[in-house]
Amino acid sequence: MTPHAPRKPSELLRLEIDGREIWTPWDRTVLEVALSAGIEIPRLCHAPQLRPNGTCGLCVVEIEGESAPVRACLASAVAGMVVRTTSPALAAERTRRIEELFADHWADCIAPCRLACPADTDAQGYIALIAQGRHRDAVELIKQTNPFPGVIGRVCTRPCESACRRSLVEDPIGICFLKRVAADRDRRSPDRYRPEVGPSSGKRVAIVGGGPAGLAAAYYLALDGHAPVVFEALPQPGGMLRYGIPAYRLPKDILDDEIGQILELGVELRTGQRLGRDFTLEYLRAEYDAVFLGLGAQNGSSLGLPELPGVMSGVDFLRAIGLGETIELGKHVVVVGGGNVAIDAARSALRLGAEKVSLVYRRGRAEMPAHHVEIEEAEHEQVELLLLANPVRLVGTDRLEGVECVRMGLGEPDASGRRRPEPIPGSEFVVRADNLIAAIGQGIDGTGAESVMKGKYCAADPATMQTALPGVFAAGDAVTGPDAAIRAIAGGRAAARSISQYLRGERIAPGPRQPFSAVKGGIAKEDLAATEQRREPMPVLEPVGARLGRGNFAEVELGYGLETARREARRCLECGCVKQHDCDLRLAGIVHQAQPGSDHAAMRHYAPDADHPTVLRDQNKCIQCRKCERVCADVVGAFALEYQEAENTVAPAGNIPLRKTKCVACGMCVSVCPTGALVENSAPFSREPLWPPLVTQTTCGYCGVGCQIELHTDRKGRVFRVTAPPGEGVNQGSLCAKGRFGYHFINHPDRLTTPLIRKGGELVPAPWEEAVALIAEKFTAIRAGHGPDALAGLSSARCTNEDNYLFQKFFRAVVGTNNVDHCARL
Repeated sequence: MTPHAPRKPSELLRLEIDGREIWTPWDRTVLEVALSAGIEIPRLCHAPQLRPNGTCGLCVVEIEGESAPVRACLASAVAGMVVRTTSPALAAERTRRIEELFADHWADCIAPCRLACPADTDAQGYIALIAQGRHRDAVELIKQTNPFPGVIGRVCTRPCESACRRSLVEDPIGICFLKRVAADRDRRSPDRYRPEVGPSSGKRVAIVGGGPAGLAAAYYLALDGHAPVVFEALPQPGGMLRYGIPAYRLPKDILDDEIGQILELGVELRTGQRLGRDFTLEYLRAEYDAVFLGLGAQNGSSLGLPELPGVMSGVDFLRAIGLGETIELGKHVVVVGGGNVAIDAARSALRLGAEKVSLVYRRGRAEMPAHHVEIEEAEHEQVELLLLANPVRLVGTDRLEGVECVRMGLGEPDASGRRRPEPIPGSEFVVRADNLIAAIGQGIDGTGAESVMKGKYCAADPATMQTALPGVFAAGDAVTGPDAAIRAIAGGRAAARSISQYLRGERIAPGPRQPFSAVKGGIAKEDLAATEQRREPMPVLEPVGARLGRGNFAEVELGYGLETARREARRCLECGCVKQHDCDLRLAGIVHQAQPGSDHAAMRHYAPDADHPTVLRDQNKCIQCRKCERVCADVVGAFALEYQEAENTVAPAGNIPLRKTKCVACGMCVSVCPTGALVENSAPFSREPLWPPLVTQTTCGYCGVGCQIELHTDRKGRVFRVTAPPGEGVNQGSLCAKGRFGYHFINHPDRLTTPLIRKGGELVPAPWEEAVALIAEKFTAIRAGHGPDALAGLSSARCTNEDNYLFQKFFRAVVGTNNVDHCARL
């Protein structure tokens, strides 16, 4: 192909991109032509003010007549050219190239705590908001993925804390404690967070089960504008949260409040309605537009031994407490099991008058599935742990008198990964018992749901929560079996997403189970710039006296105070990247379904450089696109950065600290960096977790150039970042140090935002009208007595150009003096 080039720059040439005819000036690249026509081509190393270099390799396109893809930023547009920007081959090449970039990207996009959360709750984000005192905003962030912050802040199994990097230093952050703080403070606030409900869809959804899965599904369906109707078999909603977790861990007023918040969204609740007894699945499918099954695992498992009076299951025991039934226990109670239900049953038995409670578990303490904090609290309350023991016979005739157990040894690991318990012959012993509570397993009551059952549980696609019946979805314990409440909530939310797609007639596609994230693997304590600071202890009721006593189910954990919460929040290491919401590399990875690098030992490790006053450098995140080096040289002219070919890295010129180079602190390098390798060196917790922020375009007031800037503000209207719209205004996207980083005075606590008038020797706030009248009176008196040159005006560069113009006009034309100046010491 020998395309004809125009003879004059004023001529236009014609080419075709993705089937569209485009006329363009002759001196443009294919990438420039595509972007000007609104055709997006992936790119990481391109910037409008820079000469292209093609280092990222993502802008590859197919040009008719060329044997291989070419980089659009390096290819000149010529007449007659036919270009394709998308194809399976191009997608595969872009994915391959992105994965090459991630192969040397030693960084966390998302904090490990969030990655470990089954509900994908942004723990780092809400901890940052709590550190700033923004509890309402923290609740808003939490409720994006979990409508029960006060509940889960008390009862979660805390996988986030197990993943917390702070544990490499000393103790993990009290993530759940802090979630509870935000929820409790918001609950007591006159300005509580209320989510916005979408326009009504006119669709009704039947939800079977008022536990955490069903209520979470109802919450997110209501936000989408649908009308959920919750059918609950028991007298009150909550499922195992109400009837399986005692009030000393979860006060019922907390549960009632958060359920009430869900019902206020327009969710209808019908209690005393059981599937298979009061209605059928076929009836729901006929009467409603979709059905969600959130059946709880509230059927207990038996020991498989001949039973005697005085024996009950753990879930039945806890449900009876939740229903307020009278329960008579003897002096000696044995609980069998090692999970949270067993611990709750043991601690509840003490509160119902048992003098001695023994917990029998067939494995060791390390293998107990109950949370270690709950085990420790049980020990504080004098629950006896009989570990490596298993009941083999119930002793008694007309009523239980004892439990014969056998000692166990641990053999090879079983399917669960835990060592298999094996009985030791001849090691039998008897434990005195008036009651035995078996907390060894749970199941669901699938009556009425047989058409979607497979074995003991509902069969549903784990990605979409859809069953084999069209329009019927299931999640939570109904699908997984007994599990943590946070997993049930995550399942309910995922199901709500699929149900909304179904109701809109869309293809049911699963959302990401976890956010895309590079992971900073192989990290050691030495890699963390943190001084030791122990975790703030949770205040609790004293184990003896204040906690125990017949019928005393007062909450044991008392909660953090405000200052304690802030101290604990400030322990956070902020592992997740400050640019996680708008990192070009991460977004490219998500779009092209790339996989982050996993060979952490092969990645280069650098210590982040925070020595510069405005620029924080983290070379671990650099992809060597060289945009920072080129903009510093070609646009700013400072030459403070240089590309070192031997090391394939960008570093400060001369390998000296960046602050000692000719850097002018303009931040242009920060503005063009496609990753978090160069960001503002700001105070801790400056990232805005609630995304997207409000962005307001305005004119910089620091000088008379009139640069266009964008102010990024949080929910309280506080500026936390300044950018420049690319290619707009006289600055064309460039900013100086003051324009980009000089915004901190806006939120400074010493900034005057109301007039002050001296009264009685002290400056006190006054209305603007009173202040202006006083100034007018004083100025008039001074000018009358001493002439206009006795007055002078000094303005600030932090005022707008318009303000400064009016200020000098006032002094020259009204006061009658040229004694006016401008303070440029900023």
